[in-house]
Amino acid sequence: MRVLAIGENAPAFAREIWEEAEIDATTTIPGGKRKDYDAVLSYMNLPQIPFRETLPTVKAWVEALKPGGELTILCPSLEWAALQILSPERNPALILHLFGTQDKPGHYHASGYTLLDLRALCSMAGVAVTHAATGEYNINEHACEMHTVRGVKK
Repeated sequence: MRVLAIGENAPAFAREIWEEAEIDATTTIPGGKRKDYDAVLSYMNLPQIPFRETLPTVKAWVEALKPGGELTILCPSLEWAALQILSPERNPALILHLFGTQDKPGHYHASGYTLLDLRALCSMAGVAVTHAATGEYNINEHACEMHTVRGVKK
């Protein structure tokens, strides 16, 4: 099995899911990568892409898949961030969750997504969504929410 892991921490996350897979890692769109991946995993990478470039980016990820290949996108929850903004006791990791660490290239968030946005984006890019859920991830010791959307190339 061949997996393309997109994002700084994506290879380690991909290894947890597909233990025996051959994993190629990148922090950007797969331009020039082979087009025969069984799975593409984007881990916290989509928010780094300007909003107007998201559909072409996700389409490029889908093009890297074999027919029937699986796309998985994990990204920070915009709904959770909105609730935190309105909360009198905000999570200390809110700013990092919303905007990235901003301490080096690739650590800036240019967009945010709701679960509904991600489902629609996948559908427009040619992916039949099979799973969409909200779960937890940590920034330092602070629990935050992320979305996971998984689907199959049509």
